[in-house]
Amino acid sequence: RRICLACAPARWLCRLTIPALCSATFGLTAVGAEGVRISEANSKLRIEIDGELFAEYHYEGNSRPFLYPVFGPGGLPVTRNWPMKEVEGEAQDHPHHKSLWWSHGDVNGVDFWSESSRAGKTVHERFLKIESGEESGVIRSANKMVSRDGKVIGTDIRTMRIHSSGDAKVLDFDITVTASEGELTFGDTKEGTMAIRLATTMRVKGHGGPGKGMIVNSEGVRGAGAWGKRAKWVDYFGPVQGQTVGVAIFDHPDNPRFPTWWHVRDYG
Repeated sequence: RRICLACAPARWLCRLTIPALCSATFGLTAVGAEGVRISEANSKLRIEIDGELFAEYHYEGNSRPFLYPVFGPGGLPVTRNWPMKEVEGEAQDHPHHKSLWWSHGDVNGVDFWSESSRAGKTVHERFLKIESGEESGVIRSANKMVSRDGKVIGTDIRTMRIHSSGDAKVLDFDITVTASEGELTFGDTKEGTMAIRLATTMRVKGHGGPGKGMIVNSEGVRGAGAWGKRAKWVDYFGPVQGQTVGVAIFDHPDNPRFPTWWHVRDYG
């Protein structure tokens, strides 16, 4: 997918844009002030692009690894702060919506999406590669899916490549899931797999009324009507600190069942 601020993983492409600025995609680590620099601090990886924070990768002490915060062009935050940080005026629903993440709601009957009392966890095991560079950086990690009773359901290798290209920020997110403990069945559920919870101000539906954001997909469907529809891509845009920003995710043509159905909600 490739996610772009402009970005998207496992052959998803997500794009984030601001008027008069190039699209951004996700990337990581460089040797000097220029390029992508990745450094470790307090059980998380800090990702900087050209000396400015792009995102932080949290890999310990949570139900799953995730990226937070995530900044687009102009240093504007494109994901919600809660529940990692309380900010006045932000929505506080769905505590498992942690910024930018990957998980699935039914793997061999185990819920890896929510954080209910019966949900499983995606546990970080080790890093296979952390590399900074002038044009791109790489984070590759090994993880395991563990049920509530401690049983390992399967494993994955995920690779995040962060690219620096002018005003653009690009994140390529590739994940390989392995049936290491026996057969794996991904159940038919709307809860999964690549996910992002956008900034509250970008919502189509605001608190108790209309918001100032908008959804549009490749088929021209707009607003809440895009939910559950098949599309090659979905763009979600709205205001952040007085500027209009957007995140687009693209379903790669090589993915199964292309074009896929989208779980895109009017609340962000």
